[in-house]
Amino acid sequence: MIGELNQRVRILAQTLLPDGGGGYSESWNVIATIWADVEPRAGDNVFAADALQSRVQHRVTIRRNAAISVGMRAAVGALTLAINAILDDGSPFVTLLCEVVP
Repeated sequence: MIGELNQRVRILAQTLLPDGGGGYSESWNVIATIWADVEPRAGDNVFAADALQSRVQHRVTIRRNAAISVGMRAAVGALTLAINAILDDGSPFVTLLCEVVP
């Protein structure tokens, strides 16, 4: 399994900064850079906001890391993935179920 973790992935956490007008600006900061196995799993088209949008889902396998949680993002090169679920079976590895961020 270790040999399959062959791609560098940056884990991003959201930071909200006050914009001075009562709102917030969103930024994403790298909290970790890890090795992972990234596999595209499925894709489909959905009708949303009066337009057809593509959704592509990926499965990202990493070594267990307690700092990673749902709602964070994983960046692989120019591809940014939203982490929607974390599958943990008690092994040294966890699987992140992700979707491409448009």
